[in-house]
Amino acid sequence: MPIGTPWRACRRRAEVDDRSLPRLGPREREVLDCIVEGLSSKEIAWRMSLSVGTVLGYRKSLYRKIGVNCRSAAISYARQSNIAAYADAVEVESLQ
Repeated sequence: MPIGTPWRACRRRAEVDDRSLPRLGPREREVLDCIVEGLSSKEIAWRMSLSVGTVLGYRKSLYRKIGVNCRSAAISYARQSNIAAYADAVEVESLQ
């Protein structure tokens, strides 16, 4: 998000509809999982053995596919649609 962009610009562009969930590639899904975990782009790059630029490319593609424009909106999307590691984490926490 560019500097000076109002916080309300960081939002989901459309409601989540299970029938229209985008087809994310395995690396995009992995990046989304890392974003949900709260990792920075640099930390994601290290974990996935990629350059930061490559992670930014995956993130940009991911944001475009799910129709968001910032991290918090991507996390919200992942939670609402249960397509990221968040769904697994909730299940594990509920078992403990």
